[in-house]
Order: sequence, then structure tokens, then C-alpha cells
Amino acid sequence: MAQMLQDTKTVGELYADAMSDVRIDYGRPMAPQIYEAMRKVIVQNRLTPGTPIYEAKFSEVIGVSRTPLRAAMQQLAKEGLVETRPQVGSIVAPIDRKKILSAVFCRSALETAVVRRLADLKTVDTRPFMRVLDQQEDYSARDDYIGFFDLDEKFHLLLAEAAGVPEAWQLVLSSKTHVDRARLSLQSSIPGRAAVAYQEHVGIVEAIEKGDPELAAKRMDAHVRSALDII
Repeated sequence: MAQMLQDTKTVGELYADAMSDVRIDYGRPMAPQIYEAMRKVIVQNRLTPGTPIYEAKFSEVIGVSRTPLRAAMQQLAKEGLVETRPQVGSIVAPIDRKKILSAVFCRSALETAVVRRLADLKTVDTRPFMRVLDQQEDYSARDDYIGFFDLDEKFHLLLAEAAGVPEAWQLVLSSKTHVDRARLSLQSSIPGRAAVAYQEHVGIVEAIEKGDPELAAKRMDAHVRSALDII
């Protein structure tokens, strides 16, 4: 059972540690906030595959009622991050290799189309990309892959927005959670991985600035497919 509840911690302690930086704004709808928080801690492996999720205890720890928690759980189940098993109840779902392969395929198709479109444009303001790259360079210099990860998502969102298709990134987000769980579990422990990702981002922007759609697409495809190295 999730490494015997990560060795000696009680369920309440495990939940409290995982959600330690979560702050619920009671003036806003709670279910979306709970969903975002739970998605984050599952993707970052703060709650590892197989960890049981007891609604009563979880609600108590984060200070919400079970109704919005249940709504959040239903959304997580749709994404395959939580599953219910007979005689066990709800648990954090195992990482699924088939879903990783499918997500990488879909992401490559969408994001190569995004950068092709950008490279085809007559003018592209790359300053927003460069500001994020400057921040990424700092995290990569400190070999902080976890910190780099949030900026990675921002970079890819900016690409989609600049191409006029922000919905493309939303589609990517809905399918890539299994990839992210595996990436953060393994790649955060590999020295220099953030620096590699940073250089790949630089290469993609350079291809866009050159106005070379095929080179941009080739570099983006290689960048996205590097996730397959983890499986």
C-alpha cells in the first residue's frame, strides 16, 4: 500500500505533508481549487501511486466539506489520476505506460503544428519567450528540475498563445498528466536534465526566429519525444 504509507506516516500526516503549501480561498468555488491542488500533488508524486484517498480524512486535513472534494475526485478519475478498486476504495492511480505513449503522440502532433504556424508568421514577438528562457536558465544552472517544470509549462503555453491557438495547449494539458508524473519522478533525479530541456527550448525559439517551420517542428518533436526516454 504505497510503500506502507511511505513507511511510518499516518494517513493524516501523509496528506498534510503533501498539501502543506495548499491554501483554499473560501470566497471562490472550492471544487476547482481542490482539483488543481490534488492534480499538482499527484503529478509531483507527493502522493505516490497506490496511496489510498480517504475522503473523510482528506476533507479534514484540508478543511473542506466532502462535496467539493468528491467533485474534484470525479474530475481526477476522468483523467486517470485516481481510480476506485473493489474492496480497496479510491487510490492514486498507477502510472500507465500506454497512456504515456498516447499522450506523447498527441502532444507532438499539436505542438509541432503550433511551432510550424509560428515560424510561418511574418513577424513573431519572441520577447515573452526570452523572458521565460532567462528564468529557465537560472533554474537549469541550479539544476532545479522541479522549479524548472512550472516555467516549462509557461513556455509552451506562450507558444500556443503567440500562434493564436491557446486551446491547443489546453488539449495538451488534459492528456499529459501521466507523462508529467513519470518525468518528475525520474528526470528530477537526473543531474543536468533541466539544462538539456532549456537548450531544447532555445533551439526551438531559434528555429522560429529563422522562419524555418520544418526545423522548428523537428526540434519540437524531438523535445516532446524525449519523454519516452523515461519508459
